[in-house]
Amino acid sequence: MSRISDLPADDGDGERPDRTGDLAALAADTTWRDIDGPAHFDSFARAWADRHRAAAELVFAGSPLTAHRAGEFADGLARWLAGRIQDASVRTLVVALDLLRRSGALPGETAEERLWHFCDLAGRDGFRVTLGEVFPELRRQLGVLTRNTLRHARRMLAATTAAVGDGTLPPSATGGGLVQLHDIGYGLGDTHAGGQTVCRLTFGGDRVIVYKPRSMAAELAYNTLVTRIGAAAGFDLPVLQVWCGSGVGWQEHADRAPAIEQPGYFRAAGRLLGVLHLLRAGDMHYENVLNHRGLPVVVDAESLFSVNQRAGGTGAGSAGETLAHTVFSTGFLPTRISDPADPSTSIDIGFLGYVPGQRAVTAMPALEDFGTDRPRVTMVTGSVDTPAVRPSTVSRAVELTELCRGFAECWDWAAADRGLVESWLRELFADLPTRAVLETTGKYYKLLRTAAHPAFQQDTAAKRMLLHRVGLGRVEHFTPAVVRAEIDDLFQGDIPFFTLRTGSTWVHHRGRPIADVLSETPLDQAVAGLRAMSGADRELNLRVIRAAYADLTGPEADAPAYLPAMRRASRAGVPGRIRQTVGDIAAEVHDRAGFAGGRPGWVGATIRDTTQEHPWRVDELGDDLYAGVPGLALFLAAAGVFLDEPRYRELARAALVPRVRALLDDPVRRRREVAGGLCGGYPGVAFAALEAGRLTGSAELSEMGTALWDLVPADLPAMADNDFLMGSAGLLSAALTAGRPAVIEAAFQHLTGTPTDGKSRYSGFAHGTSGTLAALARYGVRSPELSAAHDALWNHDEQHWAISDRAPERAARGWCHGTPGVLLGQIERLAAGEDVPSGPGADVTRLAETVAVDGFGLNLSLCHGDVGNLLILARSARWDTSGRAAERAEDRRAQLVTRVLPRALRARTGKSVLNDSLYVGLAGVGMGLILSTGEVDVASPLTFRRDRP
Repeated sequence: MSRISDLPADDGDGERPDRTGDLAALAADTTWRDIDGPAHFDSFARAWADRHRAAAELVFAGSPLTAHRAGEFADGLARWLAGRIQDASVRTLVVALDLLRRSGALPGETAEERLWHFCDLAGRDGFRVTLGEVFPELRRQLGVLTRNTLRHARRMLAATTAAVGDGTLPPSATGGGLVQLHDIGYGLGDTHAGGQTVCRLTFGGDRVIVYKPRSMAAELAYNTLVTRIGAAAGFDLPVLQVWCGSGVGWQEHADRAPAIEQPGYFRAAGRLLGVLHLLRAGDMHYENVLNHRGLPVVVDAESLFSVNQRAGGTGAGSAGETLAHTVFSTGFLPTRISDPADPSTSIDIGFLGYVPGQRAVTAMPALEDFGTDRPRVTMVTGSVDTPAVRPSTVSRAVELTELCRGFAECWDWAAADRGLVESWLRELFADLPTRAVLETTGKYYKLLRTAAHPAFQQDTAAKRMLLHRVGLGRVEHFTPAVVRAEIDDLFQGDIPFFTLRTGSTWVHHRGRPIADVLSETPLDQAVAGLRAMSGADRELNLRVIRAAYADLTGPEADAPAYLPAMRRASRAGVPGRIRQTVGDIAAEVHDRAGFAGGRPGWVGATIRDTTQEHPWRVDELGDDLYAGVPGLALFLAAAGVFLDEPRYRELARAALVPRVRALLDDPVRRRREVAGGLCGGYPGVAFAALEAGRLTGSAELSEMGTALWDLVPADLPAMADNDFLMGSAGLLSAALTAGRPAVIEAAFQHLTGTPTDGKSRYSGFAHGTSGTLAALARYGVRSPELSAAHDALWNHDEQHWAISDRAPERAARGWCHGTPGVLLGQIERLAAGEDVPSGPGADVTRLAETVAVDGFGLNLSLCHGDVGNLLILARSARWDTSGRAAERAEDRRAQLVTRVLPRALRARTGKSVLNDSLYVGLAGVGMGLILSTGEVDVASPLTFRRDRP
């Protein structure tokens, strides 16, 4: 346990007396006014601010910039102060209203009348005094907030007046002539360091600059560096002008003009991303990068040099820590996070991913049921109205291509001239302050909101105790001095603000070093990164950029285009092209593995929640077969056999062994992760280990996989699904392949014993009747009831297989949902010897024709794209009476490997080649090609069965 600060001393008086009755006594002695106009719940805040308006007017009367309209400026400051007072006191005011209502102290026959009288009372001096006596901590907080607001205005105005006088702010900044302010906008950001915040200053001629209450030496150095890089490399990288004062600064106002409607916008964005990565920048989200004169510019460079290695760190953590040192940490790329207000949805906070009108990250207090005497404070998350930044006429595919092009240009230039770049970094950034973000602003906001509860507004000591929660679980990462500083800032009502210095390993608070936390200075770490720039790092960063777009590029970027047919002579080189393509994919997957944390891992695009509209995230790949490491390992094992390449087989073994061992050692985790079945749960890890152990010849992996597989029956009750992809139908099929009787029987009992009443009935293989019937056929059991339900999904009017019983008008074209999955189900049942009833929907020749015509030109995935459909079409040839299925499958395969795949792998804009996963990414493409040759006896991810065509 770490001591943060001493507990408050006991004053010996026991519990504080409850003085809430004083409010009722005040109301009883009040002379009530007649109702006049609407009720204003901010009357307390406005009255509080009005008491300090005279002091504000004196501030503005003392400067030649504002003396001409001192009264108007005082009104503006009072309005901002009133808003802050209202925010701090609204919960207490609601409690006060409730106390007076329940005591019967408010006059009025209706709820609306009683509310009006409360608002009238709240604006009076007597109420302010009594409320402060009942809630002394609120009184203290509002006093601090008021003094800080006046001090902030005084400092801002004094610094700006002096800067105009001594020429620090030139006529180009203020408009020249008689320099006077016409408007001041407050609160453009959070308050820090005693109520200070960013302000917008408007001079004559609508000349606008931004005042920032901190040193802007980093912005000035950044501007110089970017200008030099632009001149040396020939890049067009605009910057905002900066003027530095003593501990404060001013910046040209970004005009937020629409982006230039050209691909060059994203090429410039890529170059800017390259510069930000060189400077180890973070926090470059949609509020800190804006458009100016049609191109992106950094408006807040305080978070340069913020990606650093802590003291005591080995630099060999998880693959996720590897990601932290890539371009993804800049915050510039599309970056989806779970919506705090609704975890089932997500929002994009990245500069290039932000969508106008999306939900804000931080919830704000709002009054519900206002208009009555029973309002409540609720937290409401509004929308963000920051204008769109990206050109609307440029496709995402072109955007991604140009972004990567610009980044690569910047990287290549810096790598070639790294000595020059290092000399500039050391010259310009020798010892400058930058911001250190130690905790998310949202967590600080949440704690401040909790501290605003009336229970804490009655007791200062209790509030200070509450604020100590900021240190829970963090003292082992941050010293007590850092936590104390956070508490002090929060106690002032501010968001805690820390700085680093580029030439120091210490964290600073209000200019004072308080903790030595970094392994090297930020500047030294940036220089080390510059010196270490390599081709492998370049490709890793480009992969991360592409991965960030997995959720954004449209179907058109992923859709293969085929010729009507290829000449047979052109197909002669197909086997060699397959081997080459599989080799290229396997080499890429192998070479991108990271070995941080003692086990192989990958970072890239991965699916976190398939129920969300935007399921993709850039992250460390998980431990699932569908889009995680086990799927990559299974592909590498098969590729190692196909190409006779030991390093692929060894990486597959090394990736699976620690993951299987971790599951064997953790029964709680196993029970939790049996849900998800073969593709999303630990049974998929066990099956991958069994297959890879057999393919690699690893007895260790085979034994561990068997041990994990044999634990499935005990955990199976925790599995809720019985479909093929994530439930017991797929488990049954895999168990029949693995050959473990106990698992086979447990899977069968679960499949047949899990109720499906009330659930949608799908026709496809992954989630529907086709996959379940196929698994039962392999087991040797028929289900007339399920067969009848399956047959009922054939839409006789439309002559297609409905995607589900709730959408009979819809048809689909993939293995997971649609005709290809139905076709696979039919031929799996036929292969198992089942006598499948005839009919138009069950005719293999007809289904194969539909797949050949409609099942290509989708994407390159196994799950719902061309590669999976190719395998299904080829397998159907055995039962195709027309003989066309085999010819068409051969043609499609030839075009895939000779035309489609080479283009897709060069462009790297389609979703299927922006991720590495087995079912919807590169590993699946490689696995599909291997399976199409019949040269490797590996279970197909589509059926979990080994079957060489």
